[in-house]
Amino acid sequence: MERDAEIAQIKHELEILRARYALYERWGRILRTLFMVGVPLAIFLIAAKLISTDPLMGVFFLGMCAVIGALFWLSGNGPVRWADVASMRGLPISMSTGIPHPYGPRGRTTSDARLIEGQIAEREQRLLELGVQP
Repeated sequence: MERDAEIAQIKHELEILRARYALYERWGRILRTLFMVGVPLAIFLIAAKLISTDPLMGVFFLGMCAVIGALFWLSGNGPVRWADVASMRGLPISMSTGIPHPYGPRGRTTSDARLIEGQIAEREQRLLELGVQP
């Protein structure tokens, strides 16, 4: 009886964790769309307006956007996990001192999405130990 209660509890926790992770993935897709479509479109519209009024300033603006984009592209640590971006909380910089926290916001180095992935893996492992397929 105790084993069945533990299995039911773990399955309930897995349901909740998977729902939260799915929410982070959904918001990650929304953010990816915003940054991959919305920001370039806004830059294009600003550049078009600048080129129509002052061609030199428009070309300068596009060049600076290209340089900044190349810097972001080259400085990346691999592909962006948008679920991690969506699940980050707080700012990595202290608002009172302006100094970056050495271990990220609130002393953590991982996002909520990564923490939830770990919790899901732990519960699935426990279910396998109890002889139940997750």
